[in-house]
Amino acid sequence: MAYTIILPAMKDGLKLDYTQLGLLGTGNSVGYLTMALGSAWFAMKRRGFAAGIVSGGIGAGTLISGLIVPPILSSYGIDGWRNAWFTLGGISFAGMLASLFLKKPTA
Repeated sequence: MAYTIILPAMKDGLKLDYTQLGLLGTGNSVGYLTMALGSAWFAMKRRGFAAGIVSGGIGAGTLISGLIVPPILSSYGIDGWRNAWFTLGGISFAGMLASLFLKKPTA
């Protein structure tokens, strides 16, 4: 979802037309579908919980990016989309590093 928030600002910088933006948005939605289908890896009792976590993460990411991206775009002008991607990438990388410490050790 954050991808579709940044796309309009990237349109001119990347010289994309609306058809290409639509295809990129469609590809982005396939990624979300894949994540939702990942709940099949969990036990039957936990599948609803797993799907809820994924759905909640999508909504939380949209909320956070909706708060972070517009100020970045407006403060950096035409190159704001690059800085927005670097910021979102840094947040994602930090979250990935933090998740390494939350995993239960296997015995």
